[in-house]
Amino acid sequence: MTFYKIAVLNSAGTVAFSDGFSATELRCEAESGTRSMTFQQGATAAIRDLILLGSTASTNILLRSSNSGQPWKLAVSGYRSVRGVNVQDSDARSGVSIPAVCSKDNLNNSNWVFDASWSVWRGANGANFNLAANWSPTGVPNATTRVLVDTANAMVITEAFTVLDLTVGGSPERHR
Repeated sequence: MTFYKIAVLNSAGTVAFSDGFSATELRCEAESGTRSMTFQQGATAAIRDLILLGSTASTNILLRSSNSGQPWKLAVSGYRSVRGVNVQDSDARSGVSIPAVCSKDNLNNSNWVFDASWSVWRGANGANFNLAANWSPTGVPNATTRVLVDTANAMVITEAFTVLDLTVGGSPERHR
């Protein structure tokens, strides 16, 4: 099955993918509440752009296999913006790695990056990159930090800096 864009909007129950599929985009946004998806064990979800925007305070987007303990396959080839997810039994080795900000590794996941230190740009106190209060958690990122910039708040950088990873975007115009 091939889709252009899939938007998961459920506020109750679970969206179950009963077979493998491909899509240009898989998107789920959940600032609050819980969104739950199950993927068919052994089947592949081939996604170009993966946008899963859950709460950074909790892991409220759940990704599971149809058969607990048995992997479901995920092949992401393009843009990734993932935060606030709780993932289990996902074999994503056939695609690019998936950095998951403020997320939970609920075991048996391959090619997901859960254990990194992340700094999220807020820019709530002006545009100064070097102001610790503009970052969550508070503190200016460094060479061991992964950085997520997903707000339209301006950022001004006045000197060279090094970060481990830089992800820009994640809240583009909603497509329904």
